[in-house]
Amino acid sequence: MLTKDKFKLILYEGYKIRTNDKIKEAIKIQEQLSAEGRKLLQERYELEDKLHELYKIGCSKIPKDDFIEKADYESELDQILCLNELWLKDDEKVKKLISYSKTIPELIEASKLDNLLCDKLFECFIAFLKLNNRIFDDKNELFSIEYKNKMNEYANDGILLYFLETPDLPILHPEITKEDILDSFLENECESFKVMLQNFVNIPNPSPSMSRKIEDIYAMIDNLNMEYYRTTALITFSLIESEYRNCANTLNGYYEAKKELKNIKEKSNRINELLELVYKESFIETWRVIESHYKKMITSKENPIIDRNLLVHGEYYNDKMDITAHDVVKLILLFLNVRYISDYIQNYFDIIKNLQTYGLAYFFRELKNSTK
Repeated sequence: MLTKDKFKLILYEGYKIRTNDKIKEAIKIQEQLSAEGRKLLQERYELEDKLHELYKIGCSKIPKDDFIEKADYESELDQILCLNELWLKDDEKVKKLISYSKTIPELIEASKLDNLLCDKLFECFIAFLKLNNRIFDDKNELFSIEYKNKMNEYANDGILLYFLETPDLPILHPEITKEDILDSFLENECESFKVMLQNFVNIPNPSPSMSRKIEDIYAMIDNLNMEYYRTTALITFSLIESEYRNCANTLNGYYEAKKELKNIKEKSNRINELLELVYKESFIETWRVIESHYKKMITSKENPIIDRNLLVHGEYYNDKMDITAHDVVKLILLFLNVRYISDYIQNYFDIIKNLQTYGLAYFFRELKNSTK
């Protein structure tokens, strides 16, 4: 149990770290770059929503009887797909389609917004690279060899702190133990976790699936506060497995036929392949540690932090079902690390895919402008 004096010491030492001039400057710049990136991303999403609506209205004004047989294409989606296919098949009909695209106001406006969206995608890509390169540079400069060694020592005990962007936790202080750090995450109704999870839940206009995930993140912390540790663990496992699946499926079916990733081994191998493509050695090293701990929990071997299979199958007679608060804190830290890497991979390749889609058009437009 964390004493008041020990908690005050952790807060004070953490405050000293954060108010160091170099740390303060790093946090300030990271926050600025993050805010700029979020603003650009929101502008991109708004443009995409507006384009979708314009194309939907504009296409509805095209007299489809000139192009498709009603009997074969009843739904609006079928009709739009049919119109798309025409661009590859019938020159005369393509010319007719182009003539409509130049007279329907919504399609004219959409054409202009396509150029703006292309610019916005490049701006998002630059903002993404600036922020993450800054974070990686700060980690190299601000995390001392001693601090990194201590993080590895913590990781051996299942306390994964690799997601930290600045060395905020006072793990080098001789009077602060691993147990104290774990207890500190439980203080003030898990305030530390709430701060760390803030970016995951403050998402404007989330999709239905993301809304459900946000609900689970809130439920995870609420159940931890109520000391329902088994329920907290079950929710956290669900969140981790979702990240594994989403991350592993990045680019799946994009360059080649989609493959069904049936088990954790196939998903892990796929994530390792993606990490090789983003050229971040620190992520590759971190992922090895994450995989090691997670595989223990789902294969019931080598005394895992928590045995997932016992939880899922409700084997209440087994003493391993007696999960502690520290066990759950370690599991949530594992989730934060998985989410950190998963977000990077998904965002990186989302931008790459969009750049490939719009990049050629951008290149020729800029070439045309430069020769005027």
